[in-house]
Amino acid sequence: MEGILYKQGEGLVKSWKKRWCFLNREEAKLYYGKDRGAGFISAIALDKALSVTRSERIKAKGVGFGFQIATSDRIWSLVALTNTERESWIKAIQRLILSSEKVFKKNQNFFFSKNRSLKFFILRVQFLRHLHDLLSKARVLLFYLIWN
Repeated sequence: MEGILYKQGEGLVKSWKKRWCFLNREEAKLYYGKDRGAGFISAIALDKALSVTRSERIKAKGVGFGFQIATSDRIWSLVALTNTERESWIKAIQRLILSSEKVFKKNQNFFFSKNRSLKFFILRVQFLRHLHDLLSKARVLLFYLIWN
């Protein structure tokens, strides 16, 4: 999957930049760059993603079809040009996150016999994913209650 998304910067001034994005399923990375043929600036490692959530409050340059990708390092805020594009990006990224979990779970039995701490690590990651989802929903509800 590929297309234009607006990406929010992470510095003190969180400006929005229009980026050409490419979802590489083999590497589980979302690459982004200035233009389609200009090469990529960097990538979001989706194998380390905890969740992807839609966000109605995120808007960039008048466009309001936002979503966020939470990784262990950062929460990435992105905006698609249409709601259909946003839903397509979310579904594709969710599939990658779930496929990473399946590979991890498929090898669980092998690891459990040799290293029980891996079981607790997996449970902790799953707990953190659920906690992040709950906090995202609570944050949306809180904004709704405050502004309405």
